[in-house]
Amino acid sequence: MLVLLFFSVHHALAAECILKERQIKYELMPTPRAITAHCGLSICMAAEDYNRVQALLAESGVDITATYERVHEGENYRLLLIKE
Repeated sequence: MLVLLFFSVHHALAAECILKERQIKYELMPTPRAITAHCGLSICMAAEDYNRVQALLAESGVDITATYERVHEGENYRLLLIKE
């Protein structure tokens, strides 16, 4: 599972709307404490949907600030990509 971080709650909610419209499975969740972020909301989604989601959000002007991978279950995360 991947965790997507955004600049603001507004961006996270916009991303949620796009994913819901396209019927892509996701979970809107509080940003895990193990991850430092600007925004208190994140989206958790399947890794196999990442490229499609990234393209859809970019087309809509919604930037993903960082992408983390949930390592095993629990509160362990690994940074995959961060937007500078």
